[in-house]
Parts: sequence; C-alpha cells; structure tokens
Amino acid sequence: MEEQFYLVWAPPLLLLMRRRRIGLWIGLLALALMLEPAPLYHQGTNRVYFGTDTRMSALLLGAALGWCWRAGEFRRLQGSVVTQVLGAGSVVGLLVSGVGFRHQDVAWQWAGGIELASVCGAGLVLYLAVQSDDSPVSKWLSRPVLRWAGQRSYAIYLWSYVFNTWFRSLGPACALSTVSCTVAAAEVSYRLV
Repeated sequence: MEEQFYLVWAPPLLLLMRRRRIGLWIGLLALALMLEPAPLYHQGTNRVYFGTDTRMSALLLGAALGWCWRAGEFRRLQGSVVTQVLGAGSVVGLLVSGVGFRHQDVAWQWAGGIELASVCGAGLVLYLAVQSDDSPVSKWLSRPVLRWAGQRSYAIYLWSYVFNTWFRSLGPACALSTVSCTVAAAEVSYRLV
C-alpha cells in the first residue's frame, strides 16, 4: 500500500514543479524517503531491503545529482576544498556503512546504514564527476583494468548475486567460485548484450 502511494503520486508531483529546481525537489524527496526504513525495520529485513519505497531514495538521489549536473549546478565545485572534503568523507562513510553489512543481524544497517551508503555513494560519484581530466584521481581511474571493471560494473553487480546464491553452500570455495564466474559472465554479457 505504501509503495503504491509513492509510485503513483511522486512522479506527477515532480512534473508540476519548475524545471529549474526539479533536481533540488528530487533530492529533498530522496532525503525524506530515507526516514522511512527505520520505523519499518520491525516488519523484518526483507521489507526494508526489498521494498520499492524503502530503496527508492538511493535511485532518486542519483537522479537528483544527474539533474543538477546537467543544469551545471556543480561547475563551481571543480577543484575546490569542499570537493576534497566531500570525497574523503564519502569514502569514510562508505567504509563505516559497510561494516554493518558484514552480518545480517546488525540492526543499524537496516535503520540507517543503507541510507548512509546511499548518501556517501552519491557524494563519491559527485566528487569523481567534478575532477578535471588531468587530476591524479582521473588519471588513476582511467587505467585499463579500472576502465574494464567500470564498463562491466553493472553486469558484475547482477551476476555476483546469482553466483553468490548458487555457490553459498561451498563454504570457503564460495568466494573464489563467485568471483571467477561473475567476471566471466560479466565479460560474456558485456560482449554479447
């Protein structure tokens, strides 16, 4: 019921707003939706993790960044100290939020950890986007192995879930089997799809 409310009413409301400020409104909606998972945690982790409404905030946050980027809102951040602090803070935040994802029974991952990862992930993407082409970060990220992984990153994400599910019962061999099959499948799907 809650999911239907957001899916039905959020898009038309965004279309009624002024085009110039739509990125801001999308971002505010994303931040407001980040308050939702904590009270729903008592319904179980599946409700929080798989709920369209509880995970929509990360997608909307990315959409807000994309809209603002397209509108040129982040040009003044290029090379600023704010950008450096944003990048470092985002990496630290991702590391902190990742600690909670090591065990399913850690409550804070469901009542704040996922949201922290979403905000820090968006912050890191923004940091990387405003880097100039000759910056050390840009040069490092343009290495062939990282470009290869970046071009296949979504396939790696999708295939890793499949193989991790299949090989879960293998114990210590699960990691090696999952990584090798994921990389192979991601390469094949990148080439063929």
